[in-house]
Amino acid sequence: MIDYNIEAAHRITDETCNKTGLDLTHKTRKERNVYIRVFLYKRLKYHNLMNDRKISHFLAIRGLKTDRSSVFAALNKSDTYYLNFPEYRSLHNEFFSVPSIYKKQLEKEENKRDIGSKKAKLYRLIDGLDESKIQEIEEMLELKIKSFSWKNKDKYEVISCEV
Repeated sequence: MIDYNIEAAHRITDETCNKTGLDLTHKTRKERNVYIRVFLYKRLKYHNLMNDRKISHFLAIRGLKTDRSSVFAALNKSDTYYLNFPEYRSLHNEFFSVPSIYKKQLEKEENKRDIGSKKAKLYRLIDGLDESKIQEIEEMLELKIKSFSWKNKDKYEVISCEV
């Protein structure tokens, strides 16, 4: 029982393979092939209204053995691929409108990278020190962090001392 447009599915698959150089018969787990295959599944899902069962059936018609659970799991990873792989992101943006949630997630990821680079800078500073110096720095940092809660930044009290 085929209840999807098989000609459109073939057209979408051929377009995607030609545009990206994807070889569907190549069963490698290299990152690029995986996320390009997910991009194909996503195009079939949204542009031809196919679910995981229909995509698996269509791939079987093309001579590829792919379980529907594999297609389902791959489609669930598309957000991760969008955030982590620029090529996937550019392909996605070309064929789909970009929801604002992706933009917010990208900003969060960039902020995490900035924080990570600042932490790495701290680690590089203490890398060559001996253990006693590192313990001393740890104690100073702990006291400094505790002092943040002691300080009241909204109110100031001026104390004048007269002799």
